[in-house]
Amino acid sequence: MDEKLIEVLSELSKKIESLGAHVPVDKAIWSPATCAQYLGVSERHFAERLALKPGFPEPFNISAGERNLVARYRAKDIIAWVERQRVRRVA
Repeated sequence: MDEKLIEVLSELSKKIESLGAHVPVDKAIWSPATCAQYLGVSERHFAERLALKPGFPEPFNISAGERNLVARYRAKDIIAWVERQRVRRVA
């Protein structure tokens, strides 16, 4: 093979490896920071307002103990919640 092609393929391989494994959105879990970013709000607004709204998806506690909450949310639940928030205009 051509040395230039081998070099290009090597660089491409490194870039692919740096991306890590892709988790499908229906299996992904998001941190509160990721949820806030997706929703376009601050982490504080997310934690103090949105996450406490009735009907908002419940978090999972992924900590090793029960005392410390390490909240995570199913990405598909957050996306579905957003879809339910659509404002329906009356004609």
